[in-house]
Amino acid sequence: MPTVSAGSGASLTDIYYELRGDTASCSGRESDFNTHVSILMIMGFGATLDCWEPQLDGLLNHQASPGASVRACLLDNRGVGRSGSPKARQAYTTTIMADDCIAVLV
Repeated sequence: MPTVSAGSGASLTDIYYELRGDTASCSGRESDFNTHVSILMIMGFGATLDCWEPQLDGLLNHQASPGASVRACLLDNRGVGRSGSPKARQAYTTTIMADDCIAVLV
């Protein structure tokens, strides 16, 4: 179960994510941007990443340009699905949600 720790203090929690598509050939070099299309898929409030399943086949099989492959990173938002659920109300803001996404991507 891949998770990453995100937040701090009362907002610290584990964020669950999955990588799909052509993730094996990713080196992180600038040249990857010419051969890979990366998508971060964030589901709306209260829904898990599993809700993206109907769209994944079409997205991952789409060629944005000749020779390019597609990879996707899906995550369960904090408080949803397999991610942690901090008790503090202030742990649920759009800024913290954006920080969670950055933590998954880094």
